[in-house]
Amino acid sequence: AEAWDIGNYANPKYYFRYDSPRFQEIYARSETTIDDKARRDLYVQMQRMLADDAPVVFLFIHPRLVAARKGVTGLWKDLPIPSADLSEVGWSPAR
Repeated sequence: AEAWDIGNYANPKYYFRYDSPRFQEIYARSETTIDDKARRDLYVQMQRMLADDAPVVFLFIHPRLVAARKGVTGLWKDLPIPSADLSEVGWSPAR
């Protein structure tokens, strides 16, 4: 499953085929709620629903190995997505 795409679960035509009107309604509210705490609460509800309903089964996760030369900065140690975000990587020469 895609870690940052909780909206995919609100789309019954997505390949998960998860069709929960309640989830879709909560997701729609989360998209229009401007209060951060209220939005967080909606996301907590959605995550609990997904844990209870188990529309997908996570079989495994690839280990994330990072190797870098001294002086490289900004690499994520535990990046929560299976890609390499290099937008904040930089170089700080060793002293």
